[in-house]
Amino acid sequence: MLDTFRTTTRPLTTREVTCVLMQHRGLNTGDPKLVRLMQQRVVACLGHWKRRGYLASTPANDLKGALLWRLADKPVTDASYDPHAMWDRPSLPLVGR
Repeated sequence: MLDTFRTTTRPLTTREVTCVLMQHRGLNTGDPKLVRLMQQRVVACLGHWKRRGYLASTPANDLKGALLWRLADKPVTDASYDPHAMWDRPSLPLVGR
């Protein structure tokens, strides 16, 4: 997915990213149900990379509710990203057990 952003010179909408990835995988971009399913998956993936600091989003002024996605200006380095940090937090007690 990140390669999609490395090869473009402008921010992309979620729909554009979805269509590019579907074409790359050889999927039918004319099937509305498949496009919607893939767009949901792309949104989850975009959020994943945004939380890790690799992508940034801005609202698209001309498209109601749409976001424009691009590579972050200063991405997180592998040394500063710890995927296990969330497991180091103390857990909450289970209620009713």
